[in-house]
Amino acid sequence: MSETEYHQVSFSGKLLQPGFSVYLWVIVHEKDHYYYVGMTGDNHYPSARSAIHRLSGHFDSSKRSTQNQLLKQLKERKLNLDDLTITLHHWSIPGFDQWDGPLRTFRAKELHGEKEKKYERYKVVQKRVLQLEQYLIRQVKEQKGSYCLNKAIRRKAQLVPEYDLIANELIRRVA
Repeated sequence: MSETEYHQVSFSGKLLQPGFSVYLWVIVHEKDHYYYVGMTGDNHYPSARSAIHRLSGHFDSSKRSTQNQLLKQLKERKLNLDDLTITLHHWSIPGFDQWDGPLRTFRAKELHGEKEKKYERYKVVQKRVLQLEQYLIRQVKEQKGSYCLNKAIRRKAQLVPEYDLIANELIRRVA
């Protein structure tokens, strides 16, 4: 009879709901700790997929995936996935209003009236969440250097005051 391994993963059902969020992966390999900061909220479409959907994308092993930056970084460092202990820290951010139109044919320039206003509200929050993510990546890179698995910081970002608590909690978990 072959040996079996048992693992358990528990999470809040809120991680299944679409919405804005930031998250921190803490990956332990032997005595080393690696960190990855991410967010939900699409740059091009009024879509903020559930955290679980976004998080699973980080480990998508298909060659065409554009969302598996974390997996690529782990493989680049030649870390055996079986030897890792991975912890997820997640913070929901209010302000997402589910889009009621098709996303496949979405064209921001073609929106009018209430749809245009709804999209503008989406972009305001999405840009603030992106700014928070970029700020947090910068902080983690400054503290942990090459142990921060995020590739690059796309822009210099200032912390949005309403997200101080989230930023402080995340940075405390990296310290």
